[in-house]
Amino acid sequence: MSILKKVLGESAVYGLSSYIGVFASIFLTPIYTRILSKGDYGIMDIFLTWNNLFMTILPFGLIGGLLRFYPDYKTEIKSLTGTILAFLLMISVVYFLSMFSLQGIIISSVFNNEINFELYLINIFIVIGSMLFSFSMSILRCEFKKNIFLLLSLINIFLIVSLGFIFVYYDRMGVIGFFRASLITVGIMNILGFLAVRKKITVTLNLTIFKYLFKYSIHILGVTILFQTVTFFDRKIILNYCSIDELGIYAIGAKISSLLNLIFSALLLGWFPRAMSMKDNPKLKKIIQSFHDFAWILLFPFIFAFFTFNNELIQVFAPAYNKALLVVFFLSISIIFMGFNNLFYNTGLHILSKTKYITYASFVSLGANVLFSLLLVSNYGIYGVAFGTFLGSVIWLVIQYIYNRKLFNIHFRLIKPIFYFIILSCAFLVFNLSEFVIDSIEYSRLILLKITCCVVILTYSYFEIRKYQRKTQLN
Repeated sequence: MSILKKVLGESAVYGLSSYIGVFASIFLTPIYTRILSKGDYGIMDIFLTWNNLFMTILPFGLIGGLLRFYPDYKTEIKSLTGTILAFLLMISVVYFLSMFSLQGIIISSVFNNEINFELYLINIFIVIGSMLFSFSMSILRCEFKKNIFLLLSLINIFLIVSLGFIFVYYDRMGVIGFFRASLITVGIMNILGFLAVRKKITVTLNLTIFKYLFKYSIHILGVTILFQTVTFFDRKIILNYCSIDELGIYAIGAKISSLLNLIFSALLLGWFPRAMSMKDNPKLKKIIQSFHDFAWILLFPFIFAFFTFNNELIQVFAPAYNKALLVVFFLSISIIFMGFNNLFYNTGLHILSKTKYITYASFVSLGANVLFSLLLVSNYGIYGVAFGTFLGSVIWLVIQYIYNRKLFNIHFRLIKPIFYFIILSCAFLVFNLSEFVIDSIEYSRLILLKITCCVVILTYSYFEIRKYQRKTQLN
């Protein structure tokens, strides 16, 4: 249980910054959706997607490799971090020159002339700054300096929220105000981030270390690029086949469903470095299996509450976007699949450095996602694109699960997770999309019924956790 407590403790700290950030984002969402048009919200979303794509591509997976190999380079840590930093600085210069010279082509072909040059230029610097800040924060994770990590995360959240509120609400700058706030924030956070890790970094380039990192990271890079590319393709398909307003609706659906990422990202932030540090532990497989069972029990009531009250979330934070409900459903299921896959079902592939199989799964998933989205968008619009994303995530999980089981020789108990998943799907469909339930029950009684169901699930989860603890103590 000591390892479990460490993982949960670190996840709680890492997750706290994410939770506060999302609550702050939720606070701003009703403001943005009431001040910005659906088209402006769509522009914000497609630019954020574009930025995330290049923040994934530019590091070439080396920041992810830092988490994997940091324990192996404790005696020469500056050679590792210095090599990564030198590469990040060089690639930043290349990115700036390329994007600046191709501005006309990108603005017209990618963004359909929906943006101006200032917005385009601001986002170039946001990408570079965010990438460098991510490097600093990853070093703090590797050092298990969770308190400094939390402090910087909270400062980052405070700045982006306060500046965004001032620029968008008070100064009425529109969508460009949001990105101006992001640029100022990322500049300040880079100064603070590098000050926090200054004793662990330098600027050098060790080609041996670079090749070693790149060999591992290239497959991780392929995976992350593919997923960011899929996300961008989804937006581009909607922009081309639907409308900028429908892109805004899809963006709200994606934003609400991304609340589930809080749960999984917090656990992953605490779990992944710990799992990598235990790769030589003979009991590692048993630890992974045990934590897998515990995670499903622990997360089930939180996901159930999210699925049950989804309609209320939209009504409170974006009442004009009620068409996003079905988008939320498909994307939420996808996030659950990807979350548990990243936590457990591909962990063995990372430990064995067999990440090429993750790349194979990603290529198949990308192809399926884009294919189904293109086939369905004409008849079903944004719902067809969301369903394509769901099918892609299913394929991605199944392929990695099979390879992880075959190569790492690990087996998971899946009967309860399948049962939980059926309950979650039924709860969402019945309480949010069933006209019979919504129209035939008085709203106050419907809310009472939802709360009662959540209490029942929470009680069940509590007793299951107690049973798990007793079993673990006996073993």
